[in-house]
Amino acid sequence: MLNPLARLRDARASNPSGATVPVFAGDVQDVCAPLDPKAPPVAALVELALPVERPGAQIRVPGAHLDKVIELASKKAN
Repeated sequence: MLNPLARLRDARASNPSGATVPVFAGDVQDVCAPLDPKAPPVAALVELALPVERPGAQIRVPGAHLDKVIELASKKAN
């Protein structure tokens, strides 16, 4: 079973050059929770994901912000 960070990585890998990437709101919320909420890419993704009432709902997020959040979360995990 994949964890939320792995699912975000897979979503980005399936659309590496896309301006936006479809991801699950709950995965974004889970991955961003331990990160600095003042970091611009984290704040941007949280702003998109938090209003969603169902964590299983798909949202489209900017690919550049997703790349940075994946990088920050990967560093924090190590």
